[in-house]
Amino acid sequence: MTRLHPLSALTDAVQRALQFGSFALFASIMLSGPLGVVDVLPALLLAPLAAVVGAGYAVARYLRFEYDLGPERLVVTSGVFSRQEREIPLRRIQNVDVSRSLVQRVLGLATVRFETAGGSATEAELDAVGAEDAERLRHQVGERVRALREGERSTGAAVDDEVGAVDTGGSPGEAGTTGVTGSEVAAGGSEFDDSFAGSRGETLYEISARDLLVLSAISFRPGAIAAPVFGAPFVGDAATRGGVLLFRFFGGGREGGATDLLAAAFTALVGLVAFAVTVWIASAALTYARYYDFRLERVADELRYERGLLGRYSGTVPLEKVQTVSIGENVAMRRLGYATLSVETAGYAPGSNRAGGAETTIPLAARGRVLDLARDLQPFGRPTFERPPTRARRRYAIRYALVSVGLAAVVLGASWLWTPLPAIAAAVPLVGLALAPIAARSKWRHRGYDERERAMLTRSGFWYRSTRVVPYYRLQTVFARRTIFQRRWDLASLTADTASTTSIVGGDATAHDIDGDEADDLRERLLDRLREDLAERRGRSAGGSEGSVSPDTGRNAPGERDGSGTVAGAGEEGGDEYRDGAGGGDGHAP
Repeated sequence: MTRLHPLSALTDAVQRALQFGSFALFASIMLSGPLGVVDVLPALLLAPLAAVVGAGYAVARYLRFEYDLGPERLVVTSGVFSRQEREIPLRRIQNVDVSRSLVQRVLGLATVRFETAGGSATEAELDAVGAEDAERLRHQVGERVRALREGERSTGAAVDDEVGAVDTGGSPGEAGTTGVTGSEVAAGGSEFDDSFAGSRGETLYEISARDLLVLSAISFRPGAIAAPVFGAPFVGDAATRGGVLLFRFFGGGREGGATDLLAAAFTALVGLVAFAVTVWIASAALTYARYYDFRLERVADELRYERGLLGRYSGTVPLEKVQTVSIGENVAMRRLGYATLSVETAGYAPGSNRAGGAETTIPLAARGRVLDLARDLQPFGRPTFERPPTRARRRYAIRYALVSVGLAAVVLGASWLWTPLPAIAAAVPLVGLALAPIAARSKWRHRGYDERERAMLTRSGFWYRSTRVVPYYRLQTVFARRTIFQRRWDLASLTADTASTTSIVGGDATAHDIDGDEADDLRERLLDRLREDLAERRGRSAGGSEGSVSPDTGRNAPGERDGSGTVAGAGEEGGDEYRDGAGGGDGHAP
């Protein structure tokens, strides 16, 4: 058994001493001050005592934590008061991530995380080991996992670590639902590389300085919303000064009660602009630091990524474990001809935040390049997306119009019950009535699905359009659901569920608002394709041929890629390179 790096005990002791000590200091102030329970001197002794206890617990935790990497399993023992021993079969490991915070980079440490199928939580975490030990662990785990799989294929044994349970009924929980369970036959993968993990493989993508700046400018990170909170004094002062200047320029000659209202309106406007600018700057800074020096490589049958400015993060993704390929484009990306690419495995999306959010495998690149790599990972040719029926567009328009009318009613009610407001205040939400058809068409236009020879594709989203590619043999559950509002329009949404973590948290590939009968037929067709694909892969595995799609075989896959090797031309907004289905019938793109 091996212990963590000794410096990890030091860093953990300092961290826990600060945590315990600060909490005890706050408690002592409360006990000796407002509450008056104890005297000042005894209360102040709680802080250093708690700090010592916290540091002691960290040292005890270090002494009780051990791990051992064997030929077929990883064993981790831990626990100060309750001893725990966890054995993880190596063949179940999906991803190995190595992260190094700024402090760890200074001390030469790294944190290693092992992800397995079945959830978004980390199965085992070594915090922290030496940087060289982390790379060695990642290399040894990958090498032994590939050796185990090679041994299984050489003896003709099917790899059954991913079992697909296929639901042939309606939505989950409905009566009459039956299941079809199949054992997935894993295949593919090349001979493992005997070189040390630190060696470079084939570089598939490396972000340029220009692309990094563009990505920072047009991306949004939710954590940036907190920036104005920390800069509230500055933002508030800027809003007040700016509001006064605007009022003097536009309304300086006004008198009476309207003066205060106009000044408040100008202040609110400047405050809103200052808030947006602050959030944008913070988001750009976070994105730049996150994807700085991003590099994607292929080593043997794995994808390896590395990124980070202050802290460095790296991880591996086995190609044969890829569940879903996703292409994402926000409005700005579509205008500029960019896109992002994500691959999701049964363990989680690589580099995710452990809460189910997917990290892009390619943060930003030209749309054509993203499509090429996506087709290399999973051939899907040139999709002809079938949009929802036109009655779905009418449903969207009615929904948005009702929202506008509802907001106007709320404003009128507030004006009648509390403070009288100008009549124009109630008229502002009614502008949504004119915008409802435009918003409905935009939503309808960016939704659709397509059945390809080897995979199903779904597309959804206007502000951020996500295209998901789901291989048939990766399907776990296929179900159609109809809400009470969809049933009135004879519509349904069909979901193709896989074992990826984004599916667990609601990120499934879904064909939204398609015809009800078509949803039932599509479900049956997908189940048939699943059975055929699994049977074909079992036959290939028994015959000794490789069954997984590797980047080299996907590029020239027959019948799935444009013969010229290029993508179709850009359409409206530069984003319709996947040509929509022809025909003017209900449900097809005009």
